Amino acid sequence: MRTLSGLALLGVLASTAFSAAEADLFSLTPSFPGARAAGLAGAYEAVADDGTALWWNPAALSRLKRVEFAGGMHHMAFSNRSVLASDGRPSELDVRRNPLDHISIALPVPTYRGSLVWALGWARVQDFNLPYRIRDGESTFEVSESGSAGIFSLGGAAQLSRIFHGGASLQFWSGKDDYYWTSTGSEGREEGYDKLRFKGVGVKLGGMVQPFRQLRLGFTLSTPVKLDQSYDGSDYSFTLPLAFAAGVSWQERAWLLSASMEHRDWSTAGYDDLPFGQDQFYNRELARGYGSQTRYSLGGEMTVIGLPLRLRGGLFLRNLAQTGSVLDDDGLSYGAFREEDPFLGYSVGAGWLFDEVVSLDLSFSAESGRFSYLDRSESANPPRIEEEHRRRRLTLSLYYRM
Repeated sequence: MRTLSGLALLGVLASTAFSAAEADLFSLTPSFPGARAAGLAGAYEAVADDGTALWWNPAALSRLKRVEFAGGMHHMAFSNRSVLASDGRPSELDVRRNPLDHISIALPVPTYRGSLVWALGWARVQDFNLPYRIRDGESTFEVSESGSAGIFSLGGAAQLSRIFHGGASLQFWSGKDDYYWTSTGSEGREEGYDKLRFKGVGVKLGGMVQPFRQLRLGFTLSTPVKLDQSYDGSDYSFTLPLAFAAGVSWQERAWLLSASMEHRDWSTAGYDDLPFGQDQFYNRELARGYGSQTRYSLGGEMTVIGLPLRLRGGLFLRNLAQTGSVLDDDGLSYGAFREEDPFLGYSVGAGWLFDEVVSLDLSFSAESGRFSYLDRSESANPPRIEEEHRRRRLTLSLYYRM
């Protein structure tokens, strides 16, 4: 795994201040696949009625009545404003990417009663783009970090009763994280490059209840995912924690209102097969230094009367997975995270239906949050570092239904 203490410059670290870099990567970089889901701020567990249900709520696949081909792209802009409290000079770096967002196909199967739908596809679920620069006097430490995580999913769903739909998807995770750092100062320049590659398999179970026409209730359970990882010649595994999500939506004529939450406890993540038997140390770090993280989403949509146009928007909020704990091991202090401003975001979007066969969805979302932490230092008074993350994202999705 990446042990960041080796990258320190005058006691200053990169943005993943804990040694459990994977927990920081996955908890700080969520992504909403699909333009309609993103336009509703992620309040999609009780709405999903397209191929992206594979990743939001597999049970909703059973509501598809026609063969569907779907795909999308997104433009992502991320900026990080960071400052060392003892220096006081902020630095800001930004990065922009234009990757594939999702691609899927859904195939309804004729049934005597109810419905049965199979689907497969791939979606980008994490964007590991976290640039970072910190200054201390004449010295500078800078990080360029890039990569992503994607899930190839194979799933199916069926209407099991008049009001209940059930589904599941088998999810094959894969991804990479490239980490390049430089330090410059009076003694010259140093640099380093680290590569992380991973893959794993998980299952997502979903259910949807529709007691009457206007109301839908959705819920999902994602099993823990054991990621087999390769880091600079070392092979080990990191397990993502179980995730639970629930949502509710209300459809009244031209109006839709939806809300959802997703919860996972990062203290239950864990390492296996680390070199030199370090599992116990890093798992203790996870258990004490990380906690529960919950994302809340609220979205709304309006169909414009007389036009095949839908307008939508929403708000979402999430907390840090890192806690305020200060851990000590061999005189080394680190952590003590503080959430200075919560991660709060908004979204807007629109969808247009062409000839009842093709639909085009576009969304824009923005999120920002600010936090601080102590660096890993042997000093009795380690300095505090503050970061402000801002993320902007434009997503375009195209759907063709036969």
